[in-house]
Amino acid sequence: MTAFKIKRFSPLAAAVLLCAVATGCGTAGLYGNNSRRLDTATRAFASGNFPEAKAQFAALADQTESPDASAAGRYGLICLAMAAAEDIPSFQKALEILSRFPDARRFQQQNPVLLLAGVQNGVRLMEKRLTEQNSTIRRLSEEKDKAGMQNGILEQTLKDLKFQLKEIESIDRDLQEKRNPS
Repeated sequence: MTAFKIKRFSPLAAAVLLCAVATGCGTAGLYGNNSRRLDTATRAFASGNFPEAKAQFAALADQTESPDASAAGRYGLICLAMAAAEDIPSFQKALEILSRFPDARRFQQQNPVLLLAGVQNGVRLMEKRLTEQNSTIRRLSEEKDKAGMQNGILEQTLKDLKFQLKEIESIDRDLQEKRNPS
């Protein structure tokens, strides 16, 4: 997974995420001994250290002593995949995994700012694709206009040649009539 720059977060989202982590945001009761690991993972996520965040979230997801902490780890990994996606198919794959999050109650307990970071990246990817598509449409439209102009020139040239051919044929008939007056 590539490094993620904090500048991809909106300043407000980054500030809310860091404040939530700094104040503990009520995680101690939910995650017990895993609260510190969740805080470390969330801080790493917020600072753009995705390899560390991934390692911490994966450790949470793999442990079995606390289903809530395991769910927080899985959620963190999904949000991380959304935030680090470099193309729309990767983002859609992470979004699909998120849509199958197994327990609605545990989903509601998760940090929404992590999801916001992922969604912001998805919006950025879609805006990028839209810009690329608009550029392609403009280029194709210009090519069509140019081809239309060239087609018009060719049609006019064809008309001119047909006219010239008729003139030549007329001259030829006149010459033949003068040679062979019947």
